[in-house]
Amino acid sequence: MIRRICLASALVLVSATAALAQGRPPSADANNDGFVTKAEHLAASAQRFKRMDANNDGVIDKAEQDRVAAFMGGRNPLAGVDANKDGKVTREEFNAAAARRFAGADANKDGKLDVAEQATLRPPRR
Repeated sequence: MIRRICLASALVLVSATAALAQGRPPSADANNDGFVTKAEHLAASAQRFKRMDANNDGVIDKAEQDRVAAFMGGRNPLAGVDANKDGKVTREEFNAAAARRFAGADANKDGKLDVAEQATLRPPRR
């Protein structure tokens, strides 16, 4: 029994490591049921905001956006999120954009994203 648990744990670790090595973020599917609910999507978005807000001041300023853009190969994924165009992305603007992205991806409007709908949230790989 212990051997099976160790083997299963090793397989999960290898899978997670492979996903990270390929540059894919961890799944927003917190309960691993194959679907991402709006709550799971917003929780994952909150974690992304926290990582991008390096100085923890509640906004992603120009310097932080430049750092994100450099990580993304020059593309600033936050460019359209700054609703009031003040050069800063607030937590509220970020959350509103995340909610819009979820609504746009939820093609069948069932309140959760299946695998195909989740794929629409990811930018095309280069």
